[in-house]
Amino acid sequence: MGNPVHYPKRMVLLCGCGGVGKTSLTAALGYLAARNGDTSMIFTIDPARRLADTLGIRLDTDDPVPIPLPVHPSSTSGGTLQAAMFTIDRAAESLVHRYADSDTHARTIIDNRVFRLAVGHLSGTEEFLALGKLYQLMTDHPVDTLIVDTAPSRHALDFLSGPDRLLKLIDPAVMNRIKPSIHRFVRTGTTGGSGAGSILGRIVSRIAGDTIIDATIDLIAQIATMYDAFTHRVHNLHSILRDRSRTRIILVASPMPSALDDARTIYTELSHAGFPPDTIVFNRVTPPLIRHATLPFSARSRQISVSEPLFSELPLFLCRHQKQVERETLRMTSFLKTIPHPSPCPRIPLLPGDIRSLDDLEKLHPYLADCV
Repeated sequence: MGNPVHYPKRMVLLCGCGGVGKTSLTAALGYLAARNGDTSMIFTIDPARRLADTLGIRLDTDDPVPIPLPVHPSSTSGGTLQAAMFTIDRAAESLVHRYADSDTHARTIIDNRVFRLAVGHLSGTEEFLALGKLYQLMTDHPVDTLIVDTAPSRHALDFLSGPDRLLKLIDPAVMNRIKPSIHRFVRTGTTGGSGAGSILGRIVSRIAGDTIIDATIDLIAQIATMYDAFTHRVHNLHSILRDRSRTRIILVASPMPSALDDARTIYTELSHAGFPPDTIVFNRVTPPLIRHATLPFSARSRQISVSEPLFSELPLFLCRHQKQVERETLRMTSFLKTIPHPSPCPRIPLLPGDIRSLDDLEKLHPYLADCV
């Protein structure tokens, strides 16, 4: 079964829809863990390259890339940071090479036309390979803290349930039962009995081609030899992710209505599947400019004895800004009333500019101190 798995002391899984800042928070949490003295790793399944851009590095290999950390007075000695990015093609080849009984066997599977087609299009394949890469990182690169940035999706459960669906599809017992049916259908157009070749069977054969059909049947036989290893890995990793003493699931949302609707769907699906989020982080929240409960002036009292447009428009701007703060606060409060929310629920203000460096990530640390 390969090397034993070295469990991280902590795993943090970030879920959420696109556009809420998961990737930046992932990088910030990894950097914070390293600052606290941990050997930490960031793993992103997000197909975009925002993590590499944020860290100022290139992630173009299967192996984690070390991130040089600046010397900081408050850092604990011994901390390190690495980053790895999931790419489906490299993950597929790595998976096959890892569990095939020979390089020749692995090459046969990788070169199979149906395999290459399935990697990019078969439902559950990307999630299965992402979990496989995560498991490999845990095995080959033991660290104290592992932060996982999932792909942006309204259905975060795909990452956790997709592999199980794929395993059911490639179960050797199922495959052995359907192989005769595949042959029979192409020959007769039916899945039972025998008879003269039908028009439907000939159409399938002509569209798919005999070589594709043969490749499918061959791939079934090849994959079956690695099924037990695949199953063990997926089930083992699921048990780790369900271990709440080691794994923390963070749901990231923003105070926008569509993002909160998606967050509610994600929270419900994860909870029903046995992966309830431990923390909800509201990111990119409009910060208040005035700390008082009410403004000392209203939009109607905007007359001001200054001729410059900037000053004359300031009261109206502040009123509009305060209204935005109040609307977002009401949305977040209403959202939390609809779910048995965990604690804490940090609110990270919208920061000026993009997150493009470790210095920028450091600005997020005060809000994430309780998340690692």
